[in-house]
Amino acid sequence: MKIKNPTLILYWLSSISFVTFFMLGWDYPALLAKSCVVPSIGMYYLNSRNGKFSFLPISIFLLCYMGDVAVLIDQEDFFIYSAYAFLIVYSLMLIYAVKDLKHVTFKRRDIPVILVVTGSLIYVVISVLEMQFSNPKGQNFLYLIYALVLTVLSILVFAGYTAKGSLQYLSFGLATTCFILSDIFYSIKSFYVYSDLLQLLTLAMQMLSYFFLAKYFIMREAEEARQLQKKLSVE
Repeated sequence: MKIKNPTLILYWLSSISFVTFFMLGWDYPALLAKSCVVPSIGMYYLNSRNGKFSFLPISIFLLCYMGDVAVLIDQEDFFIYSAYAFLIVYSLMLIYAVKDLKHVTFKRRDIPVILVVTGSLIYVVISVLEMQFSNPKGQNFLYLIYALVLTVLSILVFAGYTAKGSLQYLSFGLATTCFILSDIFYSIKSFYVYSDLLQLLTLAMQMLSYFFLAKYFIMREAEEARQLQKKLSVE
């Protein structure tokens, strides 16, 4: 029997192995498994696109890989490098969110829902920032910019999904939500109270975010190809 997506199977195997090894405290096997996670989802993206790819998705996956490896090194300087890497990732995702929103038409009934979610999200972000600012060694300016970019990204993606509701937007929304939850759980366990459950949830959300992000890129580029083909056939 032919395996349809061996790279996707490798991704889930490496993700589950990493989470398991990390939770057991096996640092070296966890590092080896972690080093396969982002490359395997990147290969899944490339295989799904038959070798045709865009520069930005590859850049995003590369930055995720750098951020993942840096955060495994238990030193404060490397944690800062990881934070900067993911800040760039969220900024690049924000570019996609802005571009996608140009093709969305909003209705009046969408506005109240968007406002409620926006207010709730801002409240949660402020609460998390208060925990981070309580750390005397914290990088407060970095945390503020990080939270601002992620908040704007989340609002734009949710607004687009509320108005359009496509599978492409659903994947983008799930990826963004998983990134947010991963950062929230990480902040709580780092600045408030440590828990093995929070650690597990942080890792699980991070693994899911890469999968949904890859699915978003695949669907988005496939849709762009269909639109281009349709335009050429009309001409």
